[in-house]
Amino acid sequence: MSRNRHLTNEEKQIWKQVTAECNRLKHERKTGENVAPKPIKLRKLQSPTDICYSPIRNSEFDARLDLHGMTAVSAHKILLSFIREQIKLQNRYLLVITGKGSGTLRDALPHWLDIPDLQGVVASIEVAKPKHGGTGAYYISLRRTRENTSKKK
Repeated sequence: MSRNRHLTNEEKQIWKQVTAECNRLKHERKTGENVAPKPIKLRKLQSPTDICYSPIRNSEFDARLDLHGMTAVSAHKILLSFIREQIKLQNRYLLVITGKGSGTLRDALPHWLDIPDLQGVVASIEVAKPKHGGTGAYYISLRRTRENTSKKK
């Protein structure tokens, strides 16, 4: 059969009848628990110290979280509780593994860390070195808080 074949008048009439009986699909916006949070505009680094040497690059991170294989909604909740827990434990250098996969978690993670609750807490976010997961992982540095300035020096 040729690719350039045109429909006959009879075929056109049949097609009109078929499409007349069809209802258009309505595209409704998904809501509820299975929808990932809306991304937030990323803020710029606040000072030059945000991009200077950090112990994370030398495998000296305090805690690690592996998110790959999770849905965006559950990964978001777990990430936020993990960061809040690390703040309480006075840990500053974190490794978060998102996995490479489709890129959903990898692309969303920087936006999730830009919520108002964490803006004064997260100092920097960097893509990990290949030995720690490369583009499928992030180094997260937390700012020193008044409570944790006396712990690690």
